[in-house]
Amino acid sequence: MTSIEIPNSVTSIGGEAFEGCGSLTSIKIPDSVIHIEYDEYGEYGYFDCNLFAGCTSLISVEFSNSVNYIGNNVFKNCINLKSFEIPDSVERIEGFAFKGCIGLTSIEIPDSVTSIGWSAFSDCIGLTSIEIPDSVTSIREYAFERCSSLKEFHLRNEHPENIKIEEGAFDGISECTLFVPIGTGYAYRHDERFKVFKEVKIEK
Repeated sequence: MTSIEIPNSVTSIGGEAFEGCGSLTSIKIPDSVIHIEYDEYGEYGYFDCNLFAGCTSLISVEFSNSVNYIGNNVFKNCINLKSFEIPDSVERIEGFAFKGCIGLTSIEIPDSVTSIGWSAFSDCIGLTSIEIPDSVTSIREYAFERCSSLKEFHLRNEHPENIKIEEGAFDGISECTLFVPIGTGYAYRHDERFKVFKEVKIEK
């Protein structure tokens, strides 16, 4: 199976529905889908989703505009996923959501997102730039760990003290430059949580 068209009559998709479909290259999830269910209780203390986990040929996904979170492990190890535009309805990117998506070079995070989960983008070694909107107030442990190709990390929040950043969120991206809003350079440069970045620059 290389592609599938989900009809508008579908409102819910269960966890692991397409896990391991190694030949699946593209899929469109219609706006009728409002629930992507979690599966079994995972080893890290949350319910896993695994919707497309291990779909190693998956290149493009068009997501429902009704879904309000990108679940745990949903695209884990989708090594050929090149880019992904997250719909404006999404409020949370959960743990391990894009972990190991080594082909992912760009991703657009909308202003609706408030939190980025544990290891959500870890090992995404193809990512070179990412923009985090000011709506994001929580970045969990190891969220961007080992994203070794990141050169530009854009944080739009004008009040870094209001961002909860957990242990190891930026581990392994020491060659990356942090771009911040005008008037916030001092605050970011003197915040120990951002010392991992190569330098801090003001956004033009």
